[in-house]
Amino acid sequence: MKKVFLVLLAFVCFGYAEDKAPFSVEVEQMIRYGEFANTRYLRLYVTALQDGVKLKDIVVNRGNCADGKMENLNIDMKYAQEFQMDIFGCRKILEVEITTEKNGGWTFSFK
Repeated sequence: MKKVFLVLLAFVCFGYAEDKAPFSVEVEQMIRYGEFANTRYLRLYVTALQDGVKLKDIVVNRGNCADGKMENLNIDMKYAQEFQMDIFGCRKILEVEITTEKNGGWTFSFK
């Protein structure tokens, strides 16, 4: 019992080795109204949660959307800045993979 308590205390004091992404990701369904037809599409929002986030690549649904891949972006973001990406080639976003210059990559699931 004493060993279990010490292990739990170590997790509380030192945390655990899970990195938190330096940005948040949201998806919104949009409608573009036209004269003859309306177009439905998805808008992806990436919001910086700290200064110095440099977006490199964004891949939606593992690259299986016609317009769901942006590479070599080199976009510098400061805290609370937002990057938008419109996606017309997919009805649903199940997964978004984002790579940054110094923080590595993260995969967000919307399943």
